[in-house]
Amino acid sequence: MVRARERMATRPRAVAAIVLAPVLVAAAANGQLRAGVGVTDITPASGGEFFGYVRPDIRADGVALRLTARALVLDDGTHKLALVTADLQGPEQTDFRSPTAKDSLVSRLGSRGFTHDNLLFAGTHTHAGPTEYPDFLLEQVARAVRAADDARAPARGAWSTATLEDASGNRSIEAHLADHGFDLPRGEGSTGLDPLGRPHTIAPLLSLLRIDRDTSDGPKPLAAWVHFSAHATNFIPANTTWSSDWPGVAVRRFAASLGVEAPLAIVSNGTEGDQSPAFAGPNQNTAADEEGQRVARAMRAAWDAAAGQLSAALPLDARWTKICFCGQVIAPGQQVSPEPLYGLAFIGGAEDGPSIFYQFGTEGQRRPAEEADPIQGRKIIVGPAPYTTTPEVQVLRVGDRLLLSVPGEPTAEMGRRARAAGLAAAPAGVADALVVGLANNYTGYYTTPEEYDQQHYEGGHTVFGLWSGNLIVQTHTALTSAMAAGTLAPPPAAAPPEGTTDPGTPPSGDGGVAGTLDAGPSPPVERMWTFEIVWHGGLRGQDRPVGAPFLVLERQQADGSWTLVDSDLGFAFVWRETGGEYHARYDVARDFALGTYRVRIVSARYTLTTAPFDVLPSSGLRVRGFTAARIAGGRTRLDFVAQNPPPDPGRDILSRPKSPEGGVLRFRLRQGSRLRPGVLAALWDPLRGTWSVTLPGDQTAASVHLEPGALTDGLDNTSGSQPTVEFAAGQVAPLDWPPDIGPGGGPPPGPGGL
Repeated sequence: MVRARERMATRPRAVAAIVLAPVLVAAAANGQLRAGVGVTDITPASGGEFFGYVRPDIRADGVALRLTARALVLDDGTHKLALVTADLQGPEQTDFRSPTAKDSLVSRLGSRGFTHDNLLFAGTHTHAGPTEYPDFLLEQVARAVRAADDARAPARGAWSTATLEDASGNRSIEAHLADHGFDLPRGEGSTGLDPLGRPHTIAPLLSLLRIDRDTSDGPKPLAAWVHFSAHATNFIPANTTWSSDWPGVAVRRFAASLGVEAPLAIVSNGTEGDQSPAFAGPNQNTAADEEGQRVARAMRAAWDAAAGQLSAALPLDARWTKICFCGQVIAPGQQVSPEPLYGLAFIGGAEDGPSIFYQFGTEGQRRPAEEADPIQGRKIIVGPAPYTTTPEVQVLRVGDRLLLSVPGEPTAEMGRRARAAGLAAAPAGVADALVVGLANNYTGYYTTPEEYDQQHYEGGHTVFGLWSGNLIVQTHTALTSAMAAGTLAPPPAAAPPEGTTDPGTPPSGDGGVAGTLDAGPSPPVERMWTFEIVWHGGLRGQDRPVGAPFLVLERQQADGSWTLVDSDLGFAFVWRETGGEYHARYDVARDFALGTYRVRIVSARYTLTTAPFDVLPSSGLRVRGFTAARIAGGRTRLDFVAQNPPPDPGRDILSRPKSPEGGVLRFRLRQGSRLRPGVLAALWDPLRGTWSVTLPGDQTAASVHLEPGALTDGLDNTSGSQPTVEFAAGQVAPLDWPPDIGPGGGPPPGPGGL
């Protein structure tokens, strides 16, 4: 800490003011809203390393979920805003070079009126994205904004919310409990100790901006800009495929729920600093799909709720500045660090992204209280961080919401404090404020002072010291106050540099060789099965086209023609390549349309087509037993329990519920050594989640006899492959289901991901 103090003495105690003739943004006008959207493919070629887990020995060898850049441009006649999100770990690449990605976007888009003030650039925080952002990737992001800008048309918008309590958990609960006065060792906290209940340990609110475009045929869905808080870490440190994780699933699942005229959904992460996803699945793919489905359902609820509130008058406004972590005192007894410094807890990583050092108990290791530093608190400093000391902070107004940017990862409680401060100074007509993390710059984490001194991973990665989050909150207040008063934003502490404008070289989609098909699906294929395709082609996955399907699933129509059903632009294909040998898997959903299908592999040098194959209902449902209970009238109710086929952790991609639903279960009663004549039917009871039937008399000692195919669910899947079985009343076998993957997928992988 001596070095920090020495530097502090030579640095100004107030933010340096390098005035750049700041733009005065006038008060928002209630003009006609115009809006446009754009989306581009930013998936890199194979061979790169992943940003987030710091494992340069693990490289991408394929794609699970394409990475995209998505843009929403809004214009009220006076102001124009661009809300841009990319499937990247954050808005800066791993060397945190200058100019930043946003600097380059502004340079590429400046002729259209986009500046640092009115363009918000954020990452979804997938940990299965690239470390480097080459010119081609930046140009693709800029192309999404240009497309959105060109597509502006009259529109209407409204905000809505949904509460989602089963899609996240606080991964540093003891640090969070410090906000309530607790000081607990790692592993001794629980959500039950929060005096405000478990929901207060997470950030359960999902906010959605619905935009419909006006057409001569009435309003049509255009965009859904979504704000939710959870790490995108379902894809674990051992992963080797590019993936947009749960945000990529959520936007695709949401679009599928709305059909042909679905809007473009754009997910922006919020106060995810201490928020893990649910990890509800036996592998990374199914966990991401389950998380994405939960978020997509909440998105749909919020989308539907906004339908009756749409307005063409959506006030827009913007304020922006650059702050400086210059060692200044920001309040009595509160001084920020003039240099970014990692703590020991950073070295071990977090619970859902552990490094090889996590096992040594790095989280919670801190200085004794009596040795705390006034700037870095109880942090055990291990070295400097590569982050800028002059990050951007931005406040945008969109209708009755404020978007408060944070150049890093705020915790849930830090976000609540920022929200409260922003609302206290908000312009008239503002109903809420959303804290947008991972925006414009990346400078680590932002914790409350109480959380910081616990020195969990988040505190060890809060690099500018104990009070750094308070400087962000102060800046939000200053920007929001300026917006309310119609005055200038505080002058930036440094001039943004000119960015790059080179369009770069896109992947060609041409691996240089003609492909050969080695194996296709083995017919017939059942629902809830995963089939595989094998072929040979170019090295490093270079055969994949950019922005177009690589793998196409088609269904045969009655006239013999083939119609597109799905592709690798969706969420059910995963492919990998090693030494020119490609392996692709497709997971057939439980409600997949029956029929005859084929797969085509489309590349610059070849198109390969598999032999046709039929998709049949699943025969893998399993009845697990039944219970019998006496009810009024001298009768007995039988409740049967069943399950879907258990997922294969080594192959499955899609999440599915443990129990089927709907349909009928047919059985016979056994009396002693003989079966009673006649087949009885138990029908699905959605309230009980069982197949139920009421029989006369006392049947609590009864046994039942089930033939293969006894159960047919509401999707026509059956228990056809279950052998003949008999159950006594009360005999219910445990579900045959693999355990969830758990935070981080277990211990960190060894060298090369082994």
